Amino acid sequence: MKQVDIDIKSVKAKIEQNTKSKAFQTIYPFTTENCASYIKNLQVNNCSVLTVGSSADQAIHAAKDGAKDITVCDISPFTRYYYYLKKSAILQLSPAEFDLFLYTSPLDKHLFDKLTVHLENEDQESAIFWQTLLTEYDQTTLYKALFTRDVLTASTIKKVNSYLQNDQQYHLVREKIQDLHPTFIKGDILQANQYLTTQSYDRIILSNVSQYLEYFYPPHSDYHQAFFNAFLQLDDHLNENGIIQLAYLYSFAKSDIFQEDPFLAIQNFTQLYLTFSPYSLDIEWIDSVNEQYHKPDAIVTYTKHRK
Repeated sequence: MKQVDIDIKSVKAKIEQNTKSKAFQTIYPFTTENCASYIKNLQVNNCSVLTVGSSADQAIHAAKDGAKDITVCDISPFTRYYYYLKKSAILQLSPAEFDLFLYTSPLDKHLFDKLTVHLENEDQESAIFWQTLLTEYDQTTLYKALFTRDVLTASTIKKVNSYLQNDQQYHLVREKIQDLHPTFIKGDILQANQYLTTQSYDRIILSNVSQYLEYFYPPHSDYHQAFFNAFLQLDDHLNENGIIQLAYLYSFAKSDIFQEDPFLAIQNFTQLYLTFSPYSLDIEWIDSVNEQYHKPDAIVTYTKHRK
């Protein structure tokens, strides 16, 4: 049985049995971080990029900013199917239709019909996946089964996705992703050596994976040490002068550097910094996705220099 048939069968079983999805097995329709800001700051032009992101927005922003080669590694089994659906939507729909298809009335079947031929040409398995499920289920049932409910407001989605901010940016992305066919790896990027062999990259983007260290590792673990061990694996696949975006910190003011967070290990920055010593970490503040908290967001990065 082909992988796409296995994935379709798993979605059908979930719908028919009305079961909840396991953590990180769903799709994020859009990024929940300020991709427009931090990926631009990573200066990915002409770089090879390894990124997570079931929303595909990290890959789309990297392509928009000139990345030459992109690999997407994600736990969700549906990341590839959604990337090609979103790519086809960008290439075939107007900005208003795109908004309707993936936000206002997600998976609208009439709009999907406009994508079908292009999607088949882009990726046969993605076409089979969406055609099969949209034939058997209504859009509301399918969306509920496949997508996370952790969705930003429409205005924030546009703010953090530059390609949705105006028609000029939208058409620029069309040009940049026209021939973009990323390599897809289904797996946990924090266990990189299970999936990577000789590959190396100029930029590695972990998105907000580090927010979930308490999920990935056993309770009461030394989460910072476990994350450091994962970092060492990634460092093996980072080119000289390459950069790893290690963490995305939501609503994290400069004064929070010195605060203990009882719920999120990654936001105990002092301990993170000590654990990663002698590797040097940098922190950079960007516009927040949560404007109501009146705090910026931040990214933590590591740059590899010759030892």
